[in-house]
Amino acid sequence: MANQHTNHLNAFQTLGIVACGGFSELHEEQIRAAGYDLDAILAEEGIASERLHDALFLTTEIARITIGANYERVSGSIKSCNRATERLPSSSNIVDLGGASGIICFEAAMIRPDCNFAIADRSQNALTVGRRWAETLNLQNVKYTALSFSDAQPKLILGAENDFVMLEYVFDVGGACENEDDAINDFKPGLWTASRILKRTGAVQIRFGESGEVGLTALIRAAYRTELLMSSLSVAPEGCTLVFRKDYESHSENLEVSRAINEFASEMWR
Repeated sequence: MANQHTNHLNAFQTLGIVACGGFSELHEEQIRAAGYDLDAILAEEGIASERLHDALFLTTEIARITIGANYERVSGSIKSCNRATERLPSSSNIVDLGGASGIICFEAAMIRPDCNFAIADRSQNALTVGRRWAETLNLQNVKYTALSFSDAQPKLILGAENDFVMLEYVFDVGGACENEDDAINDFKPGLWTASRILKRTGAVQIRFGESGEVGLTALIRAAYRTELLMSSLSVAPEGCTLVFRKDYESHSENLEVSRAINEFASEMWR
């Protein structure tokens, strides 16, 4: 673990990423000058907006501030990625769906040069920044590809033999989820994409911060309807982690929801 921590710090140091409080007035002016009104985008399109991600990764300097303002969360995601990938066999294929610049995979890619990492995102700005950073760190096993959850054939883009698929803070499972059916519809495209590119013996890991019963229930139902069944759940200060595996047998959707809610409550009271 000491080597992993050192790699983490070295990567951030090399890329010039430090914890910070957010954008300066100059950065906000640069973003507005490029045609992005962050307040309007958030109000009209929400945190999952492609335009928001393009704005937050407009330049490498702005990307550093974006990550620095979320330093603790990103650090937690890096550690989670390391733990999950260190147990995978050699030559495993790992996909970070909605991975933006791919920053959370960089340390794992250093530790596991024998594995292949694919960063998929719909934001061209995030992908451009990520490619530059991967080249700076000389990461030969990290590749980038443009992908939207609305793409009809994700297997043509990422293949169908991926061992591990991550969705890190892609879904809002918290207070924004007020209607279960709406939340299910929001979650299904990303889960459908993950399920289609996953090999039969693979796993999908989903991480998020705040959560509520409506959001968690919707997530379990959406996963069930895309042939993914929850295999584990853990709650920690840096976020909630759910792992799903492919399942083709008949199970009760309501039973899966009940099991997940009970496990979540048990974890919260530990």
